[in-house]
Amino acid sequence: MTTRTHEPEGAGAIDFAEIVQWLGHYVICVDLKTRRIVYASLGAAGRLGAEGGLELRGPTLDQLLTKLFPDAATHARMVRLLDGDVGGEPIFEYRSGESGPPRWRRATVRVLRDAAGAPERLDVLSTDVTELVECRRATARSETLRRIGERVYRAAHVVDVVDAVCAEVRDALGVSRCALYLFDDGAGVVNETGVHGGAVIPGAPRWTREMLTRPLAKHGRVAQFRDIALVDDVPHREHLLDQGVRSLATVGIGSLAQPLGLLAVSTVGQERVFEPEEMKLLEDVANVIGAPLARAALLQEKQRAEALLAEAEERSRAGLEATETGIWELDPTTGRRTWDARCYEIWEVDRATSPDDLEAERYIHPDDLAGVLAAWRHARDPATDGRFSIEHRYTGPSGRLKWIAAHGRCFFTPDGQPRRFIGTIVDVTARHRAEAERIEAERRYREIVETMTEGVGVLDAMGHVTFANHAYAEMFGYEDEAALVGMHVEELMFPEDRIPERERWMAHLAAGGGPVRHVRRFRAKDGQELSISTASVPLFEDGVFTGILGVLTDVTAAMRLEAKLQQAQKLESLGVLAGGIAHDFNNLLVGMLGNAGLARAEVAPGSNAHASISSIETAAVRASELTRQLLAYAGKGRFVLGRIDLRRLVEEMGHLLATVIGKGVVLRYRFGEGSPALEGDATQLRQVVMNLITNASDAVGERGGTITVTTGVVEIDDAPLVDAVLDDALPPGRYAFLEVTDTGVGMSPETRARVFDPFFTTKFTGRGLGLAAVLGIVRGHHGGIAVTSAIGRGTTFRLLFPAVVPEVVVVAPAAPEPTSPVEGQRATVLVVDDEEIVRKVVTRMLTRAGYDVIAAADGVEAVGLYREHRSAIRAVVLDETMPRMSGRETLQQLREIDPDVQVLLSSGYTEDEMTAQFAGTGVAAFLAKPFTPEALIDRVSALVAARAMR
Repeated sequence: MTTRTHEPEGAGAIDFAEIVQWLGHYVICVDLKTRRIVYASLGAAGRLGAEGGLELRGPTLDQLLTKLFPDAATHARMVRLLDGDVGGEPIFEYRSGESGPPRWRRATVRVLRDAAGAPERLDVLSTDVTELVECRRATARSETLRRIGERVYRAAHVVDVVDAVCAEVRDALGVSRCALYLFDDGAGVVNETGVHGGAVIPGAPRWTREMLTRPLAKHGRVAQFRDIALVDDVPHREHLLDQGVRSLATVGIGSLAQPLGLLAVSTVGQERVFEPEEMKLLEDVANVIGAPLARAALLQEKQRAEALLAEAEERSRAGLEATETGIWELDPTTGRRTWDARCYEIWEVDRATSPDDLEAERYIHPDDLAGVLAAWRHARDPATDGRFSIEHRYTGPSGRLKWIAAHGRCFFTPDGQPRRFIGTIVDVTARHRAEAERIEAERRYREIVETMTEGVGVLDAMGHVTFANHAYAEMFGYEDEAALVGMHVEELMFPEDRIPERERWMAHLAAGGGPVRHVRRFRAKDGQELSISTASVPLFEDGVFTGILGVLTDVTAAMRLEAKLQQAQKLESLGVLAGGIAHDFNNLLVGMLGNAGLARAEVAPGSNAHASISSIETAAVRASELTRQLLAYAGKGRFVLGRIDLRRLVEEMGHLLATVIGKGVVLRYRFGEGSPALEGDATQLRQVVMNLITNASDAVGERGGTITVTTGVVEIDDAPLVDAVLDDALPPGRYAFLEVTDTGVGMSPETRARVFDPFFTTKFTGRGLGLAAVLGIVRGHHGGIAVTSAIGRGTTFRLLFPAVVPEVVVVAPAAPEPTSPVEGQRATVLVVDDEEIVRKVVTRMLTRAGYDVIAAADGVEAVGLYREHRSAIRAVVLDETMPRMSGRETLQQLREIDPDVQVLLSSGYTEDEMTAQFAGTGVAAFLAKPFTPEALIDRVSALVAARAMR
């Protein structure tokens, strides 16, 4: 459509306008005084959004210029022209802002002036020159690529021209910076010369290959970022932002799968969108650089592979030489063999001899030849992988036997025919010899370990048994040691001991380990508790704990015997103490009874003092009963021996026992047939039965229960009676036993350990010596006691006494009739006692009876006095226990002075014990302490009379 606008005056104007409009140029005429458009061509009017120019009169010039010249630089230039500033080139090119692909236009500006020279009108002619601009740019890019290509292909290495390439790219694109990063495939990082062309930023961190290839993998080989502040994976983004970098374009060098480097350009201060032809230029530059880099990489890879192959071959050859391995090869088609020097040495063949001339089969051990030939045939079979490996004996020309390890492989042609056979041989004689020695040593040490009486075991790091000898298995009740292998050691422990034992070992290992010895309790297969002494050593390999080696000794019996020995020693010590106390107490009672008897004789008949004296004598007699208990506990009580049947003794006590048990207690009897007799003191044994029944009744208590009394006979073999409190090694033979069992509360192990201690009780009120006296009486009868008890299960006391076959009759010597001193003659008596109170009261007794008395405080003094008054002394009253010189030693020296000396031995111990101790020493009579004046006078008178008859 043709629209005529306001036509300027002058001929030919219409023709000019039609030409302009037909060509499609933008023509604008502006009145600079009114600053309004007075004319616009059809093209310009269409650009302004109207069909004709007349309707365009009136809009402000700024609005028009924004539409016509959207490029900021061109818009600013047109504003200056409207203001009359026509300086510079009146013809220029600018980028059009029309829709679609960007276009380039050329503007020609003319300013008309009035007569005064002032700007009056502005004429603008705009022509489309896009094709011209693109042609020029294409030519410039081609020239840039040509120069870069020449530099790259002329250089020995791309690194040498990186700076020049980066400069060309900066100039061609008009960017602030250009960087070229080259990757080092060997090191896997950016090459030290990889940052060039002004892209090196001061203080920038080191670039890595992984860091630069990450954006390539995400955004592709060619990518651009208008604002890097919005992109998270830009390497060192914060540092680049600090340097003012805004826009960034990158192109990978080489393939995306295996990039060789990265080309990057960036702008500082302002954003920029790179046009497609600019990105194409970057891609072309990357391709130009990538080609020689790819060739160099391939060459470098080839050289590296060749170097690695040469190194591997050299290493393999050196390794084979170090292992003294011989290498041989066989050509199956020709039968030709090839050996190295080591093969000649192993086969013992001279170097001048050809390998083809050696008949190796002649020297292979006959027992191994069949196996070698079978392995050879198997390797040549194409149905197999061609490998063979065998060790055989070889006797070379020297006649020396050696072991050879042969390994090799046969390679086949496509049709299955052997084409190459290569292998190695090694002299392994030393290894076989060492293995044989190891096996022999292992056999020898195994025999030693298996014959040991101690248990030897090995645990792994988790506590499982990996080895155990026969003694180890037998110790825990297993017949075969294989039953223990694989078992966890905690299965041999009581549940309550497992965690504490585990914690002890962990603490020991944390402290550095080392040998450790201790005694721990274990549980046998049948549940029996064992006391095991273990010597354990932690095992380590390269500082890592791998297990424990332990040597175990069963000390169960030894510890029980030791406990019994300690108990016996304790009881023996207490017995010695009790005997000593009884002896000293008897000395005091001698003084009490003697003085009381003397006082009774000196007090007038009918005096009230007789009652007090009787009370003193009664108290002294009761005190003497306590001393008899002490002596019974010490095993030194006075026994009146006789043949006793335990069953009859218990039956006779039945009515008495029924009176001492509680109301709810039932007493039962189980008497065995044919119970043998024993030799003992019936009174003492009755006290034993009474004490046991009383103790059992107290254990049953008010809740009621049963007490069972059992008698019988038992045979004891050579095995020790482990549970016996006394005499753990009772001699073999027949024993009469008395057993008292109750259904009471039972005893704990702690209580059971102290049950025989004097005055020990679990009740609020004790009963004196109690079971301690029972123990003393049993000891005096050479028997034993076994105690079994458990909380809530009652208690059993079993007493064993040696049974007697022949009846033993003890006949006491007849005492001489008591006499008085010979009339008209006073006899002299030597009294020897270390207790002053005894010396004084005995002196008074004898003096009152008409004897002259010489007193001595100890044996040494007594021997001196007897030697001085030998002719006058008719009898000697001698104490058994004295300091400096004992009664026995004193008696021996007195008999040396006078073989017929009449000695009355006085002691707090029993007559039986003293008679046994002083048998054959010449003791004429024995007087047990305490004694009355009458008893003393009777015995002394008898001795004096006997002396007079000699």
